[in-house]
Amino acid sequence: MPRTHVLTRILGAAALTAACAAGFALTPTGPALAAPEAAHSLQAAAEEPASASLFAGAAQSNGLEVSIDEVAPRILTSENELLVAGTVKNTGSSALPAPVLELSVGAWTPVSAAALESELSSPSPWEVTVSTQVLGTQLEPGAESPFEFRVPIDYLPLGFPASWGPRTLTVSGSSQDASGRDRSLLIWDTSQPIEQTRVNALIPWTSQNTRGGEAERRAVLQIAKTPGATLAMDARVLPAPRAGADEENAQSGRSRAEAEDAANDAQFVDSLYGAAS
Repeated sequence: MPRTHVLTRILGAAALTAACAAGFALTPTGPALAAPEAAHSLQAAAEEPASASLFAGAAQSNGLEVSIDEVAPRILTSENELLVAGTVKNTGSSALPAPVLELSVGAWTPVSAAALESELSSPSPWEVTVSTQVLGTQLEPGAESPFEFRVPIDYLPLGFPASWGPRTLTVSGSSQDASGRDRSLLIWDTSQPIEQTRVNALIPWTSQNTRGGEAERRAVLQIAKTPGATLAMDARVLPAPRAGADEENAQSGRSRAEAEDAANDAQFVDSLYGAAS
């Protein structure tokens, strides 16, 4: 699996969870499934934009606004140098003499979206300072100045090749009582060989998300036959057992359509139990 897709997979964990919870919104590998009408409301909920909280705490300003505008390379492989550039701006009402800027890089690889969000928003993440510089000019109120860090890769706290993945990086600035920071990400790709991991999706099918119908049954049967998908079923979603067609027809004069419905119900249950895991 290419390492360039690792961050996408980490950040997509929440989307995968939502898809599983959406029941029939899951599309298995293989023949495509049309979403049944029973899942429309669940699909609408799953398709709502996720809360953009991941980068919400990445920047902080107290009279000094720091902005990281460039990280190169964004995906670090065999390069010899890391470039981090941006601007620092005085947002206060007093001049700031010679602001001090520090660049720090994460010393570990967050392995989940929650851990990554925590590192991005934490006031003191697990980072190591790799470079410091002092701006040679005084920042007047409202003025801004560019900055640029060029750091040899050997200075970065990357550790063992098996620690590949996303790393936070922070540029923080201070002058007198003013301070600010901005945080971003880079990806360390060591081309470390990895093995595929089996992922299983647990899909609920309950009285809360069912509306019945043939489309829903087709979807359920397809999911039941899909490797890696497990149905969590509520007994109330299954059709109630009925007496034999000939016996009931004789006793109650039930119509041919009702008899066919009973036969279809029985066939569906047999097929489901034969395929489901």
